[in-house]
Amino acid sequence: KGNPELMDLEATLAKHEITREQLVDVAILCGTDFNEGISGVGPKTALSDIREHGDLWAVLDAREAYIENADRVRDLFLDPPVTDDYAFDTDLSPDIEAARAYVTAEWEVAADEVARGFERIESSLVQTGLDEWI
Repeated sequence: KGNPELMDLEATLAKHEITREQLVDVAILCGTDFNEGISGVGPKTALSDIREHGDLWAVLDAREAYIENADRVRDLFLDPPVTDDYAFDTDLSPDIEAARAYVTAEWEVAADEVARGFERIESSLVQTGLDEWI
């Protein structure tokens, strides 16, 4: 709560001397929302195994393990389906008070620290744009 952490992909890959593909393999070995992983394998063990064996398939062979749909899960992370065919409602009416309450209560940020930001949001919602006159 209140302490967001910035995750930098390139820095993480460099720090652990792995590729993006290997990072995905580590995640699959540990388990994701899409698979259970291997019982007893956490991030440290998965990273060590990937460094030693090179990729998910070699680790699975070495451990004589099987992860159902591992190839599909890997593809989902490395080449996710993307579309630009969607509808977007441009009439946004955010609940400013609910957002303010959430930030101050859930993130434990002092109200005075976020006051100016919420004032800017509120003023932008009432500003008349050029398209209003056409």
